[in-house]
Amino acid sequence: MIVRSILIGFITLFSIPFSRADDGKKPFRIEIVDDQNDKPVPLVELRTTSELRWVTDNAGVVAIHDPELFDREVWFGVQGHGYSFKKDGFGYRGVRITPKHGGNYKVRVHREMIAQRVGRLTGSGLLAESQKLGEHQDYPESGITGCDSVLTTGWKGKRFWLWGDTKVFRYPLGVFNTLGATTELTPFDVKALPIKPNFQYFRKEDGLVRGIANIPAKGPVWLSGLVSLRDSSGAEHLVASYVVVKEFLTVIERGLCEWDSERECFEPVLMIWKSDETEERKSVAVLIPEGHVVRYRDQENQSWLLVANPLPRVKLRDSYEAWKDPKAWNSIDVPKNLTTKDGTTINIHQGAMAWSDYRSSWFTIFTQAGGTSSYLGEVWFAESESPFGPWKNPVKVVTHDNYSFYNPCIHADWAVPGSSEVYFEGTYTAEFAKHPEKTQRYDYNQILYRLDLNDLPAKVSK
Repeated sequence: MIVRSILIGFITLFSIPFSRADDGKKPFRIEIVDDQNDKPVPLVELRTTSELRWVTDNAGVVAIHDPELFDREVWFGVQGHGYSFKKDGFGYRGVRITPKHGGNYKVRVHREMIAQRVGRLTGSGLLAESQKLGEHQDYPESGITGCDSVLTTGWKGKRFWLWGDTKVFRYPLGVFNTLGATTELTPFDVKALPIKPNFQYFRKEDGLVRGIANIPAKGPVWLSGLVSLRDSSGAEHLVASYVVVKEFLTVIERGLCEWDSERECFEPVLMIWKSDETEERKSVAVLIPEGHVVRYRDQENQSWLLVANPLPRVKLRDSYEAWKDPKAWNSIDVPKNLTTKDGTTINIHQGAMAWSDYRSSWFTIFTQAGGTSSYLGEVWFAESESPFGPWKNPVKVVTHDNYSFYNPCIHADWAVPGSSEVYFEGTYTAEFAKHPEKTQRYDYNQILYRLDLNDLPAKVSK
């Protein structure tokens, strides 16, 4: 009886703090919005003097539930790539707030860059902070925590998506032979904020996501040059190029592959080159269609494919037969850098290009190699009357503070026809930066930006 009484006492004693911490009191809601349009701003960090840290979700929201912060004045430092908060007299950027259970506070930040951050497309907890507050409870989790570089194209009335290496919850090693999904052609209403992507991922019978590149390999398999083509009989083919990688970034095989609708995977069509092949075969592999594919009609109204990353480096006829024939691939010389109006040289990393009806010009969005704020985090816009250049007077549209944002992908058809808006996404990651603190949930995922072409100089190519 004595032992039983002691146990009951201990249970009662140690249950009191937990019951009080979970007594139905609601978290404190902080919302971050753009001071120019009052729209939510994802990826803004709040940090206290005790180094507690939150990052806004797609709704621009964080939920404060730490008991020591309530009913006292608390300093929250505010920072977010490309968005700023005014400094106080000592140079600190932030706000003093007294959190109350169930209360809320709105912080307005100022956008310093031209493009606007819309939200995160991949990974976990896209609306996690809001869900802690009882909001957006219907939005499901994908089971994915990270997705590398994206490719997308229209395919049989749907939009087909590919990503590179993918992280999952169950183990540090996830999917390394290309993740895939489908959506509607326009996957969600980009005007309805916060955005709620709904990818229909290819999954195994147990519900876990799976790779869709059925290329025999011991290392990761990455796809590129994704496009839908018709053959001479009118049949439609979904095709891509592939590389097999070992170690970190060493390519040991290149080839072509095609989507098998019955097996729901990409199967090899033509192996172009392996690391032990001759120099002659290697020269062919250099022309393999890797990058983002756009269609172009010449003065004779002939349709061509331009494979760009970000500027066109390969040109071939718009047909399945030409894609399968390396002899039909034509090399295009591309500049390695562009020069701004003030004479600054911008080294080109990777990106994409598209046609703008609104500007009546071709444009490219690309990441700078060796930028000032981050080595691979500065994103630029340039345009030209021809897809082959010249590309003049690039303008920086996005910046990241010591964080990478690489392989931008343009969604040229997401905006209303004739609109001045352009949407693009890229991979946000700590890789290649100078040892930054990784951003929870956001790291190694795709972030979407909106660029209003009216915010650019009148005609940057002139």
